[in-house]
Amino acid sequence: MVRLRGVSGQFLAWVLAGLFWFWTFWACAGEWQHTDAYSYGFFVPLLGGYFFWRRWPECRRVRVVLSEQRWAWGLIWLAVLLAGPVELVRQTPLYWRPVLWAMGLMAVGVTLAAAFITGGRAGVRAMIFPVFFPLAAIPWPGAWEVGTTLQLQGWVAVGTGEILNWLGVAAEVDGKTIRVAGCVLGVEEACSGLQSLQSAMMVALAGGEVFRRRVGKRLGLLGWAVGVALAGNLIRAVILGLIGARTGAEQVHYWHNLLGMGILLAVVLTVWGAASRGADRSGAAASGPTQVSMERDGARVGWLAMAWLAISMGLVHLWYFQSEGTSWEPVLALTEQVVQEPVPAEVAGVLRATQGVYAKWADTMGYHFWWAPSRGNANQLYHRPDVCMPGAGWTASGQTQEMVLPLDGQDTVWTAFPFERAGQPAVLFWAVWLDGEPLHIGAYDQNRQVYLQRELMGQFIRRGKRTFSYEVAACLLPGREIEPAEAARKLGEMFRRRADPAAREDGGRLNRKGKVDAG
Repeated sequence: MVRLRGVSGQFLAWVLAGLFWFWTFWACAGEWQHTDAYSYGFFVPLLGGYFFWRRWPECRRVRVVLSEQRWAWGLIWLAVLLAGPVELVRQTPLYWRPVLWAMGLMAVGVTLAAAFITGGRAGVRAMIFPVFFPLAAIPWPGAWEVGTTLQLQGWVAVGTGEILNWLGVAAEVDGKTIRVAGCVLGVEEACSGLQSLQSAMMVALAGGEVFRRRVGKRLGLLGWAVGVALAGNLIRAVILGLIGARTGAEQVHYWHNLLGMGILLAVVLTVWGAASRGADRSGAAASGPTQVSMERDGARVGWLAMAWLAISMGLVHLWYFQSEGTSWEPVLALTEQVVQEPVPAEVAGVLRATQGVYAKWADTMGYHFWWAPSRGNANQLYHRPDVCMPGAGWTASGQTQEMVLPLDGQDTVWTAFPFERAGQPAVLFWAVWLDGEPLHIGAYDQNRQVYLQRELMGQFIRRGKRTFSYEVAACLLPGREIEPAEAARKLGEMFRRRADPAAREDGGRLNRKGKVDAG
């Protein structure tokens, strides 16, 4: 048991560590709530706290020489000084997951420094796993996640098709689409197996710590978890393929989520069983808590660090609060003659648009999505035709071309993406608006690479802008070369521009003071 004499520097170091972890978890909570692949994140802080409690008796207080304490406090102060600038970047609308990793690593550094101030090098060794384990809850960087998801989608589709054919069920694989006799199955992001993979890895890490496995066995357990997760998701896809071939798409929809939850539970239990099998608990620390007396060394430095952290964070949020602007309404709407279709639940769950619909008219099809002003809208910058269409079996068949086409008497910026699938050519006309302003393809590319565009990030920060609306419309026209007049006619049949009331014009003037000129 720890008995405090006043407030010590050690105590304040641990308080700062707790604040940094709270900051990190708070920033990640939106992903945990809205992204199925990271829903396990809510359990990680609880497990991390449990592992910390188990390891705390090993962090016995020792007398750390003053010079070494200064190094530890220097690390804490480095994190405290960086917290304000990092929060300044995090509040920009171009949501960047590496910022979450920077926050997590700062929390790791502050916690290890607190462990060193308390227990010296032995305290750091005792806290290594509890400190690094919470990083498992931080979402992967977007490029890494998208690349992994696309790879998993391809593996699942190809593997499912091969197994179904081997079982005597005729299946044709086209990109991430599997055609069987009864229906067409799409391996969407939610079906890629990423959620099972990440959950299994988290369980493997937790199981290795609970049963005090050695490092080699923990690494083997991680490999086992990856294999079990991939196999479980493949089994789920094969079962859905069999159901679709025999009973049709309606039963596939019924069993889709039930099988997903069942396979996920089976994967977690299998990995946990492997972790517990033959466990040797003798490695756990047998010593109980040590009754120590924390002195007031470092208390003044700790109080100064907490004050600086509170002031810097408060100033950042005040800066953005005073610059909040007017939000936009969608630019386009569908014409009355268009046949509207609901967006599939798995797609809607990934995009999380405020408004979204699929559309068909004559020989054309398309979609229209709009996201109300939000910081998370930058995630949609990764979804564009040249990235997503190949997953549906389409291959690029030429160079993209930007075209300015009239729509209801006003010029509208579209980008033409030529594609081909099964020998059938088509051109996808695609348009994007950011805060109601058209986004040219060059500017869009710059937004997608915003992490390398210091000038663009600087504009957001200087203007105190942390939200923007985002809108995308697309129309797929059959043919190889579409004349501008024909494209304008087809687009006019599917889309119309909304009326611009005077209130919106006023809002536009307010918005243009804070909009990003990315061109």
